[in-house]
Amino acid sequence: RFKKGSPPSKVSLKLDEDESNIRVGSTTIAAMDILEVRIGQKTRAFEKSKKAAPYKGRSFSIMYGMRGKKGAKMDGNSIDVACRTKLEFDVWTSGIRMLLERKHDPETAFIKAEFRKVKTHKHGTPELNIRQCSSILEKINFKAPKRLVKKKFVEMNTDGSEGLSYDEFVELLRSLRERPEIRQLFERYAENPEGGLAPRELQRFLHREQGETMVTANNCHVLVMKFSKAYKKAE
Repeated sequence: RFKKGSPPSKVSLKLDEDESNIRVGSTTIAAMDILEVRIGQKTRAFEKSKKAAPYKGRSFSIMYGMRGKKGAKMDGNSIDVACRTKLEFDVWTSGIRMLLERKHDPETAFIKAEFRKVKTHKHGTPELNIRQCSSILEKINFKAPKRLVKKKFVEMNTDGSEGLSYDEFVELLRSLRERPEIRQLFERYAENPEGGLAPRELQRFLHREQGETMVTANNCHVLVMKFSKAYKKAE
C-alpha cells in the first residue's frame, strides 16, 4: 500500500464474506462508501512515491467518501494499492467494479451473475434456455404468464440458437415490462416524451387521471427530481 509521506508497506487485502466491507491492512472501508476503482497511479500517494514506477501496470486506487463535483477527491479519500501479480490486480479491480454495479443497479448485477453461472455456448457466449429464463424472472420477482414468456423467448431468439444471450434476455425483460397503454398515457401528458415528464405535466396527470387534486407542483417537482436522472441533468 502507498501512502503520502510514508514508504510503501505490505498489507493484506480482504473482502468480508457478506461483502459489506473491504479491509486493507488495518483500514476498513464500507462497500457502500466506495465511489470508484481508479485504475493506474492517478493519486498523489503514487505520484509522490519514488518506488511506485515498477508497479505501474498493477496499481489501482479505491476512492471512497463524499463525492465532489468532479467525482471523488484527487487525494485524501483513497486507498492506493499495488498488486504483486497481474492476476491479483485483475481479480480485485473487476471484483470491486462488481460491488459498485450491485450498489447502483442490483437487478442488472444479479442477472449478469446468473449468466456467469451458465455453461458457455459453442459460439463462446453463455445462453439461457426457456427454463433458465423463467427461473431468473422468478428470482427477480417478475411475474408473467408462461405462454407469454415462451412467445417472447421465440421472438427475441433472433439468431436461431438454442438459447438467449445476455442482450437478448435484457430485451425480453424490457418487452415483457412494456405496457402500450401506459406509453400512450405518458405521451398524452408529456410535451416532450424523449425528455421525460416535467413536474407540471405530472401534476396534470395526477389531477385528471388519478383524482389527486391536492398534489402541488412542488410535490411533483420533488418526485421528478428523486426518480429522474435525465431531469436532474437538464436542470
